[in-house]
Amino acid sequence: MAVQFVDATDGYAEAGKKLIFQSVPNPNVIVEFKAFLTDFSDDFKQSWNPTEVYGRSDAVQTFKNTQRVIGVSFDVPAHSATEAYENMDKCSTLARMLYPSYEDFSGATSIAKSPLLRIKFLNLISKGRAQGGIETGLLGVVAGFNFKHNVDAGYIDWSASDFGGQDSGGLAPKVINMSFQFTVLHEEDLGWDLEGNWRGDYGAGSVFPFKDRKTPKQAPAPSAAPGDTTSNVTIPELDQTSDYIPGVDTERTSDPDSEVDYILALDSMTSY
Repeated sequence: MAVQFVDATDGYAEAGKKLIFQSVPNPNVIVEFKAFLTDFSDDFKQSWNPTEVYGRSDAVQTFKNTQRVIGVSFDVPAHSATEAYENMDKCSTLARMLYPSYEDFSGATSIAKSPLLRIKFLNLISKGRAQGGIETGLLGVVAGFNFKHNVDAGYIDWSASDFGGQDSGGLAPKVINMSFQFTVLHEEDLGWDLEGNWRGDYGAGSVFPFKDRKTPKQAPAPSAAPGDTTSNVTIPELDQTSDYIPGVDTERTSDPDSEVDYILALDSMTSY
């Protein structure tokens, strides 16, 4: 009886734990990788223009901008020979995304579109709550992709016969260590108004920069045993008429839309 192997990493990816790369000039070109992160950094850096003034100890600082650079390293393992070939194809497509789109005009070739990318990974790399309920990745540029073969893990060798003689054969690494630096291009004017309200967010109610999510369900407080008078724990009685739910900042009203928000808030308490 043949033993059937099941790739548990497929369920990991199906749960949304994947890195998604999309070409901006060619939106139909999308590559997805299972997100086995080995390193992650999210740097926010301010730029100031100092102007020295005679008689002052400190230069006058004029604000210029705030930049965001995300660094990601992750492993791309292959569960089978087929997946190893697929991973190589994905890496090839990702490398091609670094090249621009050209157009020919009167015999001359010029760059028509720059190779911008959108990248998405759960709530850590996300544009937030997008219009129409469709989430898209952050817009930006990458300095490049680094594809490092894990030589210790080995390679899968295929011959021309594996592809019906249509290929000359080659090698596919069992594990690829990938990394990239992603400079985010802000699509809205982020900042504060003079009344202290956040403006320019990616959709009403979202939380920049890590997407919106409801307050997680709080862990229950330690309970006292029945009749225990020595415990300092106070156990409040449940108000059966109250609509208040710990961890959900939602007030019910007679407005139907508010009722929908209330139900959605309840559902989100048990979801990531």
